[in-house]
Amino acid sequence: MLSRRVIRLLLLVALLPLASCKTAPMYQPGRVDVSASSKQDMRRAILDSLAARGWRVTGETDDSVSAKLDVRQHSASIRIAYEAGQFDIVYTGSDNLRYATSRNGKATIHRRYNSWIKNLVKDISVRAARGT
Repeated sequence: MLSRRVIRLLLLVALLPLASCKTAPMYQPGRVDVSASSKQDMRRAILDSLAARGWRVTGETDDSVSAKLDVRQHSASIRIAYEAGQFDIVYTGSDNLRYATSRNGKATIHRRYNSWIKNLVKDISVRAARGT
């Protein structure tokens, strides 16, 4: 009897780290349609949203903005492609966010990344709808 209890306890201790895993399937919003009337309004909504959430712009082209967020020892890099009425956020890299892809191509990442991107999508959409 005692050996079964010991085995169960050891099994529980061995599996405990898996229960606290902080990764999740990566949230990739794809193309998001918004009611921005011009490309310039879309750009302004993106830049204002990035600044409000603490992202630092690292590059810009005529139709995209690259940005990086540094939080303690973690960082995430994205590219936001846009045109009038739509935008698309694409993951470009990270440090210490446990990014991985499985054999079937599914990406996982620290769950905080997902909340950062969801908040950014919401903010950009709201600002674009109001005309910034």
